[in-house]
Amino acid sequence: MKHVFLAVFGLLLTKVVVAQSGPTYAGSVAGIIYQNCTKCHNTGGIAPFALESYGQAVNNAEPIKAAVSNRHMPPWPPDPTFKHFANERILSQAQIDSIVAWVDAGTPRGNAATEPAVPVFTSNTQMAYPIDTLYRLPTYTISSNLDLYRCFVVPAGVSVQKFLRGIEVVAGNAAVVHHMLLFTDTTGICRQLDAADPEPGYVSFGGTGSDASVLVQGWAPGSGPMQFPAEFGMRVTSRTDFVLQIHYAPGSLNLKDSSYFRLSYAPAGTTKRLVYNAPILNHTTNLLNGPLALAPNTKKEFRARFTLPFKVTLMSVFPHAHLICQNWKVYALRPSALADTIPIIKIPEWHFHWQGYYTFLKPVVLEPLMRLEARAWYNNTSSNPYNPFNPPRQIVEGENTTDEMYLVYFTFTPYETGDENLALTVTSGVQKAQTTVLWHVRDGYLMGPAGATAQSWELRSMDGKLLQYGPPTAQIPLASQPAGTYLLYVQDKKGAVQALRIPGGGVGW
Repeated sequence: MKHVFLAVFGLLLTKVVVAQSGPTYAGSVAGIIYQNCTKCHNTGGIAPFALESYGQAVNNAEPIKAAVSNRHMPPWPPDPTFKHFANERILSQAQIDSIVAWVDAGTPRGNAATEPAVPVFTSNTQMAYPIDTLYRLPTYTISSNLDLYRCFVVPAGVSVQKFLRGIEVVAGNAAVVHHMLLFTDTTGICRQLDAADPEPGYVSFGGTGSDASVLVQGWAPGSGPMQFPAEFGMRVTSRTDFVLQIHYAPGSLNLKDSSYFRLSYAPAGTTKRLVYNAPILNHTTNLLNGPLALAPNTKKEFRARFTLPFKVTLMSVFPHAHLICQNWKVYALRPSALADTIPIIKIPEWHFHWQGYYTFLKPVVLEPLMRLEARAWYNNTSSNPYNPFNPPRQIVEGENTTDEMYLVYFTFTPYETGDENLALTVTSGVQKAQTTVLWHVRDGYLMGPAGATAQSWELRSMDGKLLQYGPPTAQIPLASQPAGTYLLYVQDKKGAVQALRIPGGGVGW
């Protein structure tokens, strides 16, 4: 009996040692989750549960394992084997393996004292450029329990011509805002439509009600700001009105929203190149096998084509459809080509709730007479889990969620020599688009991972007041500060910025 006990005890001890030698929450899993998941999975965020603590991660361990194993999370619809984009949300296989091994080992915590700081998400901008203007819409009480598209007009308020270099649209109430489109309009028509409606904004199920409106940016959950490289911008004049079209999701009756957008204008005299946005491929003008309509219990591939009249530099792409669509493939063809030769974007599993602009790592330069083409597959059968009707009904082109669309927006500019080498990811100033947990508090210092060196650093209060700064270092010494939330700006090779909560004051944090 003694030998049996010793054998069982030895087996249990071996399991403990194996668990401790494998991935732990403190050692690796917390860092993976905080860097890749917590931006959406935070208290008040758009995700269904928060991931801000060890306990929350343990409670959701099996769903996390399943979601990362099948690569449904983090959500990143484009196929990286077809085309890479800036700011990809993709876990490496090693990160996935760490999470799976951690769950399979019984979710060991490790040394809690070494866990990285939990990121704190605030309403602070993610833009790298300084903010010139913030336009907040009046509080609107949603007046429908069905799909509602409402446009809100805000005069630009500029006296001289300016050029936008950064645009950031933010949902005031992420629980009710499905997506948003920001336009500019110089006709005054949208302003008149707004004035004719006694409530804030006006209903518009097409565009904005003005054929001259120009799309500036789109927003969907997970979207970040749109920022252009130096010398590029979108024109804004004294006659410009901004029009924010918000799609409020069904079931939002009597809930409130006050969404807003931030703008950064280029310094006078620095913009030399104009940027344009347009749905170059669409269901209205160049669908090859339209109209966009599907009978019940049918599947169909739709194709669109556009021949380029001049050489262009593509900066980003934004396919847009609704619930019946299942996948996209967008590419460019040379005049004599029989197959797709220049990949632009491929989305193998289209999801209505995860869409937006995708910025290329480097511009895609296309020659005159090249053809832009897109293929999209639509499934109006009961095998489509997102079909809004059971049994299936006729689906036609339209703005409602239960209708369909076929649009591919491109951000582009006429080509100039050297555009192939443009850096489209804005890195001037502090790159606030990357909220990370690389730096954390330990033993009175802010410390980065092994080998990390802060080329410059600032510790600021949440209202922007500078508290500390210093020269290059791998360990940032902290003067005594009261407990609270602070913004840490660390300019290292990753251009990191972090919001963190300091749990105590002085040496020994």
